[in-house]
Amino acid sequence: AQEPKSPRAQEPKSPRAQEPKWWGSIPINFLRRKKAKLLYRQSSAFRKGAMWYETANNEYKTLIGATTYSVSDNCECECEDSDYDDQGNPGVTAVYTEPLASCDESCNQFEDPYGHTLCKKRAIIIPLEKQSDGVVLAESAANMAGATVNENSPGFTKDDFVMYGSIHMQMRNDKNLEEKLKKLYTGYYDYKFYLDLK
Repeated sequence: AQEPKSPRAQEPKSPRAQEPKWWGSIPINFLRRKKAKLLYRQSSAFRKGAMWYETANNEYKTLIGATTYSVSDNCECECEDSDYDDQGNPGVTAVYTEPLASCDESCNQFEDPYGHTLCKKRAIIIPLEKQSDGVVLAESAANMAGATVNENSPGFTKDDFVMYGSIHMQMRNDKNLEEKLKKLYTGYYDYKFYLDLK
């Protein structure tokens, strides 16, 4: 048989005792803000990584000199939209550019009053590309300093110099290079440059 409950245990709790404790929500709100900040940092890092992939090829071409840049007289606005997802987490939703009629104009016309779209002005950069094999510029490889024979010399064509299908990084074991070096060392390009084959 069950023991009867004490009269005090059977008394209804006061309305104040049934209210949720206000301090119990502090850790939950703190954790939500902390998680939201973490998710925002992660989304920003992911966006930067995606943007790096989009520009990695041009960055490499710049390093080897295959791409140079010229600053134009025109400007544009780079805009970034940010918003909250279904769970209330902030993040960047879109990055895009808007043209300006002149560099004197402001980017404020593309921003919203609630701060969801932020824009900054930048000059339009025009890329100028040169041919390369991924390491050496074509103009550098073709115009060796001191070279006296080229495709424009009498009796020669472009095929005598260009190695189709070969790139700089495979030169060590390249058949095209072997063929061209044999021609070079046996006086094909200049009878004054000749080596006895051994």
